[in-house]
Amino acid sequence: MISIPTFGVIVNTEKEQAVSLARRFLQFMEERSVPCLVEAGAADLLNRPDKRAELGELRAEADYAVIFGGDGTMLRTAGRFCGTDIPLLGVNAGSLGFMTVIESESLLDAADDLLSGNFSTAERMMIEAVVLREGEEIYHCHGLNDVVISRGDNQNLINLDFHIDDEFIAGYQGDGIIASTPTGSTAYSLSAGGPIINPELDVMLLTPICPHNLYIRPMVIRGEESVSVEVGIKTGYIKISTDGRCDHTLIDGDEILLKKSSYSVRMVNFPDRNFYRILREKMKLGTF
Repeated sequence: MISIPTFGVIVNTEKEQAVSLARRFLQFMEERSVPCLVEAGAADLLNRPDKRAELGELRAEADYAVIFGGDGTMLRTAGRFCGTDIPLLGVNAGSLGFMTVIESESLLDAADDLLSGNFSTAERMMIEAVVLREGEEIYHCHGLNDVVISRGDNQNLINLDFHIDDEFIAGYQGDGIIASTPTGSTAYSLSAGGPIINPELDVMLLTPICPHNLYIRPMVIRGEESVSVEVGIKTGYIKISTDGRCDHTLIDGDEILLKKSSYSVRMVNFPDRNFYRILREKMKLGTF
């Protein structure tokens, strides 16, 4: 017997295009008698109360999750579905949409590929951050893109001392540091001068933010290695955020532990939408 997959539908309800695309996708699947579950808030907006599902049901029942929105929607969904092994597929209703590999005009072709099995999936590593204050844990989060330690709106530079596997590497002053996964290498880290890394590699990227030192440069380390960063500042506060969310305030002397997360995220790939093609089209790589 052929098993028919169940698709979970996640929608950024603040984007009119995302709602329109989700409605088109649901109609396509209904015409083919394919079961779908729609997250609670979007189900009401789409007038699909019969398909309404809370997060717990989506995590338990969906075989795939289709996300309609931009990269921010993808990151939020990744945080909610990490550890489930449910493949995620992003449909772009934002601006750049680097993580949302399907554009609106290709939606139905992609849906057809999903039903015919013309796709693959790949695991993406996540990063874990723990903040210790006087030896006590005060913050713990997992991210698909990055963990950012920054001075925020503080006028003072941050002092950062960091170790890799207990080996002291460097101390410097600057605006902060970005610890990024390969997936996040095309996000904030890229803007700060970091390299582009294939998202299927098992490495971590450390990118300093405006270091007041000519010799501090981005580093790529093995995924198995762990990093500790001790922060210092004369007055005021420092911020830590994960995937642009979960902001937490740091103070002088806090220690941040960074390592590969035990969670991961599985993403849907299509033969004609590989990483390098998306990189060329979205980032205009190689063009002048």
